[in-house]
Amino acid sequence: MLEIQGSGEIRLTRGNTAVLEITPYMVTPDDPVILSAGDKVLFTIKNTLGKVMFQKELGAGDQDPDTHALTLNIEPSDTVNRPEGAYTYDIVLVYSSGEAYTFIPKSPFILTPAVGTYKDLTGGDGS
Repeated sequence: MLEIQGSGEIRLTRGNTAVLEITPYMVTPDDPVILSAGDKVLFTIKNTLGKVMFQKELGAGDQDPDTHALTLNIEPSDTVNRPEGAYTYDIVLVYSSGEAYTFIPKSPFILTPAVGTYKDLTGGDGS
């Protein structure tokens, strides 16, 4: 199960699939950034010690030309072997020039327990 709070907190059941629609912006969400070749959006989740749990990278080719949204897919394999608990995430826009702007600041990412998972059903890790 995926749940996104108004505060930006994300709650996801361990081993589940999640699809997030992300629109990069500079000042307000009503002012989207149109990515150019070489620009990236990084979605990073870290544990409490600051170690990267996983990171997803999206680019100009992933951006919808009409809505300017990017679709971020969290696969079962990204979380199935991770312990339940509190993590943090942020989303950063990195221009090809190297300039970086965090448009979703550090926020809680809670990985909740699962009773049954993809791994249980298939014996695999979700990849």
